[in-house]
Amino acid sequence: ARCVKARSENLSHNIRSAPDDADRRSELITSLPYLSSTMPISHSVKLVLFALIAHITLGFSPPQLFTSLSKNTFPDAIVSRNSALFDYSPVQRYEGDLDTDVLYVQSKFPINPFDLVKMAKDVVCNKGIGLKDDGECLADDFVFRAAFVETPKDEFFQALKSFKLEDSFDLKQQYFGWTVDPLQTNRVYFFNRQEATFVKDFMGAKADNKHLILPPQCYHVDFNDDGKVTEFGFYVVDRAQGNTGGLGECILVVE
Repeated sequence: ARCVKARSENLSHNIRSAPDDADRRSELITSLPYLSSTMPISHSVKLVLFALIAHITLGFSPPQLFTSLSKNTFPDAIVSRNSALFDYSPVQRYEGDLDTDVLYVQSKFPINPFDLVKMAKDVVCNKGIGLKDDGECLADDFVFRAAFVETPKDEFFQALKSFKLEDSFDLKQQYFGWTVDPLQTNRVYFFNRQEATFVKDFMGAKADNKHLILPPQCYHVDFNDDGKVTEFGFYVVDRAQGNTGGLGECILVVE
């Protein structure tokens, strides 16, 4: 027990005294193999120790850390602030790959990537891009952008309320791949493979129970420093997919 305490205190001191986040991560990575292989302690105690050190030195909250640990090995999970955001974490960076860890640390945007993805999911899935919270999540300068469409806040909000898509279509959004752009760290990208069944008349069109499979679409949500959404948009990324002739959500509604 004294050995564990002394080693962990020394590690925490070394990391806290490192000049920047990159050096802190380096110190933590260097020390983790020692902690995980040579300390005479149980697996559960190692988890608690890792959580404590990561929280003190790198600012990880326990939920962030243990979500990461459930998907990765100890070093990979703790080193990357971003590891909990993805369905997988690459084990090797290849030529041409961005060093996202460094870029996230260098970012001047005040909201960290982990929290930004959670905010984007909340805005999209729970608040309906302003439809379900009366537009409170949208900034005054909000703009919606899609293929051939650019709409300011008021017009977008009124159009969204008038469409009432959920009343006429049984929707399956099927989102995936939520990630923060490392070069524009106020933006979250994600995809969907949307399906919809036409169950109720819509804008004069008679419902026929047709099952629509839309092509995959890439969405983005931009935030300002106050956590308000400044831009939302999406574009079709593979027109050959689905049964709508390559039409995405926005153009399909118009058609």
